Amino acid sequence: MGILSGKLGVLPAIGAGIFYTAFTLAGSLLAHQYALKTEKGSARVGAHKDVATFTQAEGEVIRKMLSNYAWDNLVTVDRQETK
Repeated sequence: MGILSGKLGVLPAIGAGIFYTAFTLAGSLLAHQYALKTEKGSARVGAHKDVATFTQAEGEVIRKMLSNYAWDNLVTVDRQETK
């Protein structure tokens, strides 16, 4: 605990913090990647009984409905070609 309290200087404390943060982040990312590949059904990452999950067909319908919106400008745009 001497390193983290700064008793051995500021640079060792900063180094310990960077080391801890880097390896905690790496471990978290690797665990999440593993879970994404291995978990299925209601145990999968992000699954929740109160959150709607769309099928691909439903997703296409939603994308078509939203395709007339220019989200960058937050205004609606009519993208239908005029003759």
